[in-house]
Amino acid sequence: MLLVESTTPAARVDLVRETFSAELADLNAEVIVILVELADASPAGWEAEARRLAREQDARLAVWFVPAAEGSVVLHTLDPRRQRPNPRPVGAVPGNPDAMLDTMATITRAALVTPLPDPPVETRRRAPPDRVPETPRPPPPQTPPVSRRPTRPPPTPPRHHARVAVDYLGNHLATTVPWQSGVFISAAWLSPRGLYIGAGYQAVAPIGVQQDIPGPPFITGAIRRHPTHLTIGYHRVWSFIGFEADASLVLDPITMNFNAHCETGADESGLCPDNENDNVSYDVRLETPTLFGYGFAPRLRVIIKPTPIFGLHFGGGVDVFSDTALTIRCTANCAPLELPLLTPYNVRPVFQGGLVFFL
Repeated sequence: MLLVESTTPAARVDLVRETFSAELADLNAEVIVILVELADASPAGWEAEARRLAREQDARLAVWFVPAAEGSVVLHTLDPRRQRPNPRPVGAVPGNPDAMLDTMATITRAALVTPLPDPPVETRRRAPPDRVPETPRPPPPQTPPVSRRPTRPPPTPPRHHARVAVDYLGNHLATTVPWQSGVFISAAWLSPRGLYIGAGYQAVAPIGVQQDIPGPPFITGAIRRHPTHLTIGYHRVWSFIGFEADASLVLDPITMNFNAHCETGADESGLCPDNENDNVSYDVRLETPTLFGYGFAPRLRVIIKPTPIFGLHFGGGVDVFSDTALTIRCTANCAPLELPLLTPYNVRPVFQGGLVFFL
């Protein structure tokens, strides 16, 4: 785990990540770069933050470096099992500013492969034996250093990317309407910290209604909903499984079409006459064609992400909506009339599941 100040330029952060990944590639060690913003930039503040993040990430080693005089830095390596970090000064190389990163990566590799020392064992002091002249031993043969070319690190994911989801979405709208199924398509911008913001559209089948009225035998109609979501949420994955939580502001334009079915046929004006009152006709074509509903939609989903660009997620929540009860009122061409057509729930259970892509 490599800690870098949040003010470090993005290009510099990528160079540090690639250098350390290349040095540690054969150790099967993953380099996790975390941008930190410290309120206390003292050595004690760095150590406290490194220990906290090491416990959170279950890291074997925490590494950070602090600028020193004349372009050099002090590299700190902290094994969470040790009582204190190990500071090492690293000097700048004239004419090659990036060589300092190679030195720091080499020191980090040595800290990973060096085991912890055995605890000291107290022994009683013994009188030194009589000294015997020692035969000088020849020095061990010197082996030339082996130059190791760094392997190419795997490509790093982009710092910001898009999140696109295609889901099945079902809800229970009203007592008189069966479970309503549809397709929900959403797109969002996802930040490296897991926050995302975006929009989505829910396509659902029209709702058929029927209502008897005094004159014609009945009225039939189709109600079409167009829910549009504006969403903010949080996404977190450990290894290949994680969760998503978001909340949406939902705007739901509603369009309606109605037809009056006459018992004896429409009159010359195209209206349905009332058989019991020759002066009354029913015309539902002049009703207000559009309504707006609005609501709040919290969601919680489990996500399974086998690859960096593809995942499955499923979960649910509720839709909390304003009062969107629909009634049909008589126009100026007919007698006073007001009949309920649809009374949706204000709180509606929702299930959601589908595919999510990270581009």
